[in-house]
Amino acid sequence: MSREPEAPADPARTPGQNSEEYRDLLAKWFGNDDRLGARQIIVLDVNLVQTSCGYGVPEFAYTRERPTLTRWAEAKGESGLIEYRRLKNARSIDGLPTGMEDDPLDADTSPAASQRHEGISTDLARAGR
Repeated sequence: MSREPEAPADPARTPGQNSEEYRDLLAKWFGNDDRLGARQIIVLDVNLVQTSCGYGVPEFAYTRERPTLTRWAEAKGESGLIEYRRLKNARSIDGLPTGMEDDPLDADTSPAASQRHEGISTDLARAGR
């Protein structure tokens, strides 16, 4: 039996680094510690959490942060990170704008970019967004 949702789904907000909301959240929750390579803060409203007995879940201990992201970001440098985010993080994997950086697709007026935009719009329309 299917049940109609009481309200339409609301996608998670993802404040990008250049937004005032990002800076406010960074100050409030992270003491303004903007980690190298960080791109967004994910804000979720959790309505329900369920647990299980956990009998089959192994125990793991936190040992350290992985150095991979820091090394990658240091190698890119500040201007390289800005360009990477502009090219790779302006849209989510489902084609929605992230609000992080200027969307290179918006500035690209080539026929290929136009087709990408039309494809994204068609996909989003089919998904009811």
